[in-house]
Amino acid sequence: MTKKSKFALKKLINSYGFYVDIEISVEEREEGGILIDFGAYSSTEWKESINFGIDYFLAHHFILSEKNIKVKILDLKTMVVDTKKIVVVYATVMCLCDIFKTKIHGLEIDNLGRICFPK
Repeated sequence: MTKKSKFALKKLINSYGFYVDIEISVEEREEGGILIDFGAYSSTEWKESINFGIDYFLAHHFILSEKNIKVKILDLKTMVVDTKKIVVVYATVMCLCDIFKTKIHGLEIDNLGRICFPK
């Protein structure tokens, strides 16, 4: 069964702009561990951030890292000025949290515009 989620972040916090719009699907596979499929999204600019976001999420939900799943990036929209690598990491993690109906406590953007990633 395939599960999909979309996460959009369009905010101005403490004079810092944040913009990203990402859509991800996850489906179980028969075998082979975790596969990341960038689909029609061919830009290499953000792949490192997406990979890091997936790794970070799985590190906090270890039981999922032992599953055989395919994570597919369906869409990613960015803006030159307001999209930083850390914003794409954050959006990827939040999208996966929604798909798996879970949270990472302490993961937030604070009122100073800092993205906080708990260990």
